[in-house]
Amino acid sequence: MGGELVAINSEDENNYITEQAKIMDSCANDRVKENTFVWGDSSDPVVIHNWRYLEPDGGTLENCVYITRTYHFFWGDLKCSTSLPYICERTSNPQPSPVEVSMFHKTTDAVIGPTEINLIQVKDCPLGWVIPTNVTSTSCYLFSTDSKNWENAQIECRNNGANLVAINSEEEMFYIKEQAKDRNSHFWLGANDRLNEGIFVWGDSNETLTVNDWRVFLPSGGTTDNCIYISKKYLFNWFDTKCSDVIPFICEQG
Repeated sequence: MGGELVAINSEDENNYITEQAKIMDSCANDRVKENTFVWGDSSDPVVIHNWRYLEPDGGTLENCVYITRTYHFFWGDLKCSTSLPYICERTSNPQPSPVEVSMFHKTTDAVIGPTEINLIQVKDCPLGWVIPTNVTSTSCYLFSTDSKNWENAQIECRNNGANLVAINSEEEMFYIKEQAKDRNSHFWLGANDRLNEGIFVWGDSNETLTVNDWRVFLPSGGTTDNCIYISKKYLFNWFDTKCSDVIPFICEQG
């Protein structure tokens, strides 16, 4: 096959491997030097990671790293003698790919020689709002620097012709998570179970959650914690908390 156990070197690659693991382990290890994790037999250090809370915790006994489906596909350390499925990685042969060109006018397709050019229409977002450049989305997002309780955050979004963000795909979920990481902040999402305990919907609709990024053992707040936010304290996973808490928020216009 000509490959090696996978070495994860970017957030995008980590997100991709996590998603693939959900439908099926990594070669990070500290076998040579305790707590100095490298990829395979190299001295290439682990520069990005997705450890579960309180991991790694195995000391000199657990020296190999795996993705655990039990805890939302975070990383854990484990004895290298444990038998698990595994992921191999090899360099692909580069192939010419379509060139995407952004236009503000008519959508059309053109083929020039061997290179396909896709002309697509780009949404015009209000000043201060952002639109993903590498995610399939027609929405604009506002990552507020102001802090409000959940209800007032929703009102502020509606005053701008938007709503608190509703996340409807894994792709959108990872985009929002990366934006929150870049800003190093908590953010309100639109999800809540104010009307029916344990049944989370987006905003005031009856649209239930089709994807989620809960921290392990959550939601846990019962009837007191009914609104959802992204927590910068715990790897930007989702938490439930009191709707009266005051934090920044994300509006979505689309």
